[in-house]
Amino acid sequence: MKKEIRIFLKKKKIFTTKEAEENGFSRNMLSYYKKKGIIQSYMRGVYLSKSSESPPIDPLIEELIIILHRVSDGIVCLITALYFYELTEEIPSQYWIAIPHKKWAPKIKNTRIIRKRNFNEGRTHIKISGIDIPIYDRERTVIDCFKYLDNETAVKALKMYLNMKGKYRPDLNKLRYYSKNLQKDVSDYIVGIIT
Repeated sequence: MKKEIRIFLKKKKIFTTKEAEENGFSRNMLSYYKKKGIIQSYMRGVYLSKSSESPPIDPLIEELIIILHRVSDGIVCLITALYFYELTEEIPSQYWIAIPHKKWAPKIKNTRIIRKRNFNEGRTHIKISGIDIPIYDRERTVIDCFKYLDNETAVKALKMYLNMKGKYRPDLNKLRYYSKNLQKDVSDYIVGIIT
């Protein structure tokens, strides 16, 4: 096995055919490594490295990464984002993924697709199990809850956000910015919780 391919498999637990080709794999090599058990075909165009040197991945994250490969422009949002930010006690029963307003997305089991007009506003990345996951930042996620979810869930998320300690202190200016820009005024809720 070429050194570059070994390094790639060590870094990437899950990868697409395109990523493999960009890193020196030919289609014949993919077939060969599949037969040898070095990689596994997870779904059409998505592979899983079986290298013992690849970082282990939480099964929840593994499924999310597969979904994000299928929804190429997808951004983790709402309940799934709240879960990763520890702003909910709810364990998501499905993955919530945002896409651009006019984009088509495939139907995927256990996945809720949300189309958004201000798609890139608040986009960031978090690293989980060594994988970069596109996700909306905490403040955008909280404001989106008031737009797309029930009031009880949104208010709980806002309370948990406002009570964060340590390096993730609440940023009221950012909350106000998203509130104005996404046209969802939550100032009364903030005042009610703080006072």
